[in-house]
Amino acid sequence: MIRDALQFFASLRTVSRFPTPFTFNQQLHKLTHAGCGDLSLKVLFAFVSKGCCKFGNLKVAFELYLKMEGGGTVLNVVTYSALINGLCKGGMLKEAEALLSVMLKRGVAPNLAVYTSLIDGSFKNNDFGSALKFISQMHENRINFDMATYGVIVSGFCANGRLSKALDVMECMSKAGLLPDEPMLATVMDAQFKAGNVVAALDVYQELLVRGFEPDVVTLSCLMDGLAKQGKLNEAREFFCKEKSNIVHYTVLIDGLCRVGDMSQVESLVREMQEAGFRPDKFIYTSWIAGLSRQGNLVEAFRIKKKMSQEGIQPGLKTYTSLIWGLVNTGLLIEAKQVLYDMLKMKIAPDHIVIGILIQGYLKQGKTDAMFRLQEDMKNKGFLFADHIGG
Repeated sequence: MIRDALQFFASLRTVSRFPTPFTFNQQLHKLTHAGCGDLSLKVLFAFVSKGCCKFGNLKVAFELYLKMEGGGTVLNVVTYSALINGLCKGGMLKEAEALLSVMLKRGVAPNLAVYTSLIDGSFKNNDFGSALKFISQMHENRINFDMATYGVIVSGFCANGRLSKALDVMECMSKAGLLPDEPMLATVMDAQFKAGNVVAALDVYQELLVRGFEPDVVTLSCLMDGLAKQGKLNEAREFFCKEKSNIVHYTVLIDGLCRVGDMSQVESLVREMQEAGFRPDKFIYTSWIAGLSRQGNLVEAFRIKKKMSQEGIQPGLKTYTSLIWGLVNTGLLIEAKQVLYDMLKMKIAPDHIVIGILIQGYLKQGKTDAMFRLQEDMKNKGFLFADHIGG
């Protein structure tokens, strides 16, 4: 009876559908009737705390934890793992480390899942030192890495610009008999593109195909974005497929066209996108306006801004920055200043870049009086930009 119940609860770790309350309670009763009341309580708490942490309800999970601790129940590694994972996902790394210390004092050794959560949380909190510390502790405790742990480490190194370290980890992984999965290959491909290693990035994509993976939406998006940002728009287009496309693919192409100034194709691609059932979002409109502003086509840029507003999408700081830059670059300082005040009316605060563009424009035309008036006005409104405004 006990063995059947334990096998049942162990099996729940590998299934996506949770059993009915009746079935779950039936198995708990088996443990209770067999004289394993403490064990059944631990199992119940482990699943409840895991569920609370998964759905972001850490308060409930920790209230249960304190009650269990106060009642003298010795919690197991599964329960601590769920709580630490919840804290790490919530960005509460100090609290997670504190709970790790409690766990060690209670004589409960952290397992692979605990360390994986801590490493992932450290990388996502940009705490590179802590991530390396936990990796080192895993080695010291002779805990073998699994695919999930390697994935977290490779992703963390790539996100922190340590591509060579990520590749070293993949080599160690290969020696351990594990091959990278599609998400890991997509992560490394993206990192290679960001490092400017186009050939290496395409080699990773080729490896992905050779391994028999069917590129998913994320992989194709990374591939197209990487090629487009490296100025290889034609190559990016080769991977574009209308039947399999989504808004990300259209966004990547439109942004790439805007970056290289090929504005003639942007409107037709936006139209094609709308016909496919996708609506242009804020990012697409902002890229479009920025591209037109760089070319000095301000009439069209303001037309697209108006269209954007009519679609119910409020222009943001980047949109206004592009318009102000375009106006200043063509010498229209009065109009540029008016756009700044329109932006303020929309309660969008200017940053040092916007103010810097205007000040450089005034200096270029020798209009120091107008520049000082702008400085004073911005100070009165509570905007102080030391890089560009004296005082």
